[in-house]
Amino acid sequence: MSGIFGIYHSDNRPINPSHLQGMAKSSAHRGPDGTNTLIQEHIGFGHSMLHTTPESLTEILPHTDSETGLVITADARIDNREELFNKLGIRQSSSLPDSQLIIYTYKKWGVDGFLHLLGDFAFALWDPLKQQLICVRDYIGVKPFYYHFTPEQFLFSSEIKQLAEHPDVILSPNEGMVAEYLFFSFCSKTETLFQGINRLSPGHYLTVSHQGLTSHRYWSFNSTKQIYYKKSEDYTNHFLEIFNKSVTSRLRSSTPISIELSGGLDSSCVVGMAHNILRLKNKPAPVVYGMVFPGLPFDESLYILAVSKEHNISVNLIDSQHFNEPQWQKQVHKTYEPPDIPNISMRNALIKQVTNSGSRILLSGIGGDEWFSGSGFPYLDLLKNKRYPALFSHLRYSFSQNQLHTIKRFLFNILWPLVPHAIRRNLCNKNNKLFPAWISPVFVNRSNIREKILLSDQRTTSSNLGNLLQNTIIAMGTHTFFLETMDRYHAIAKLEYRSPFLDRRIAEFSFSVPEYEHNLQGEIKKILRQKQNHLLPELIRKRQSKADFSFFFGKAFDSYSLTEKSEKMLSSEVGWIEQDKFLSALNDKQKAFKENAFHRGNKNWEIWFALALETWVKSTR
Repeated sequence: MSGIFGIYHSDNRPINPSHLQGMAKSSAHRGPDGTNTLIQEHIGFGHSMLHTTPESLTEILPHTDSETGLVITADARIDNREELFNKLGIRQSSSLPDSQLIIYTYKKWGVDGFLHLLGDFAFALWDPLKQQLICVRDYIGVKPFYYHFTPEQFLFSSEIKQLAEHPDVILSPNEGMVAEYLFFSFCSKTETLFQGINRLSPGHYLTVSHQGLTSHRYWSFNSTKQIYYKKSEDYTNHFLEIFNKSVTSRLRSSTPISIELSGGLDSSCVVGMAHNILRLKNKPAPVVYGMVFPGLPFDESLYILAVSKEHNISVNLIDSQHFNEPQWQKQVHKTYEPPDIPNISMRNALIKQVTNSGSRILLSGIGGDEWFSGSGFPYLDLLKNKRYPALFSHLRYSFSQNQLHTIKRFLFNILWPLVPHAIRRNLCNKNNKLFPAWISPVFVNRSNIREKILLSDQRTTSSNLGNLLQNTIIAMGTHTFFLETMDRYHAIAKLEYRSPFLDRRIAEFSFSVPEYEHNLQGEIKKILRQKQNHLLPELIRKRQSKADFSFFFGKAFDSYSLTEKSEKMLSSEVGWIEQDKFLSALNDKQKAFKENAFHRGNKNWEIWFALALETWVKSTR
């Protein structure tokens, strides 16, 4: 986690140094190891450095290539360094920074080289020969990239607030994105809450020149590549081989490694693999942290201690039950974004301990749910691969749970590829969820949110619903929003957040695996649960439940100060919500929390985003 920012004048005007310095000042929290800027006539690049890898200790950014004049600024960790050295035909060097490895890649393959890069990255590259700026973001969007474009000028940064420091940027709400927040349905991966400020979509690169701006996709799932094994354990062995590489690459660090352990399958796998890798290399064990909530129903101490015992490692248990909501308006002033989601900010005590330990790296299990939970539509894959006994067993199991539901899902899975696109759209439109009652109908029509949701619904385009979950993650903006939120949250703490499950190799493996190896007969994450996965204690291997942290949404609602109906909400004044209906729903949630009758559900998220947007619009008006 570092910070990047820059200015490009396509009309060849010289860069005003004060404009770049304003962006640099706003980026300082992302770079405790120093901020540098570089100006070359009509381009200006900046970088705020956080040293996290051994190579970064001597890295100076922005960097100019002495041979070609290429200029780069990057927030990047490249994970396949050895492979790239071999492909590029250059001698391996433990001191060559990742940013210069990117330059070598571009010099050999041009923009086609971006597909060769594995890791988490966002970078900008100035090509003086082509008089072209090239901006690139990793396949899933772990690293953020924001920009503001006019025909004469292009600004970019790691956070929105850096762009807002430029005098040419005028902030006004983007109602299209406001609607996505209020409906808790993130369709766009390019829009933001501000008009004129956009995001570079994951898996894409931009080219910017005097001819304008063009977006290009450089990566997408290969839907034709499929992996078929006769035995389920072979999929697990294949996964473990890739997972070993993924974890190994994320252990490259200039500071002690920290891992967040929740007691679920995913983070337990990360802890187990990291411990094994470091032990074989005679290196210190990772420092593991786990949140506990003594006496509360979502306490995971039992599972955390099972991992500790299985691998004979100590775990720092952080009592997080007395968490207090931070001051929301201060958060907005710091980032120009809505305040942190409650089940992210509940981690404040854990994050503080990690930071105080001197670690700058925090590993997690984020991504395991997304790639390995499956969509619950295994029927077509079972038929295609002639797994008839497994098909009948799954049908028998599903019938025992719900006969009508099983028939519907079976027919839906088998017949859906034959349904014309227009009919799919109509069916999906009828089945889309209702809007929250407090959203203004006038605003719903004005924002065109219904059409946006329908256009982004992957059911209308998927030929195999078995890959529906993966397709939705890549196509929709929800996962991108979450990763950008996590980046901002950890940047304030001077931490780089890494997840082995977000490795592109893991994602591509997941997509190529038949659906029945993800989810069959009620066994979710089947690949991770096989006996061959020696990383998991038996208690966790058999675990089917997930902790419900809705409690922290309840605490957030209970602490919200706007309960007086005489006080006019700004989001009501501008016509986004109907205040009386919203306060009634909020009051019901506050009452349920006080009576210990608070439950999980989408409504919690919808109410939270309405509160978050109210805070945001108050703080940024």
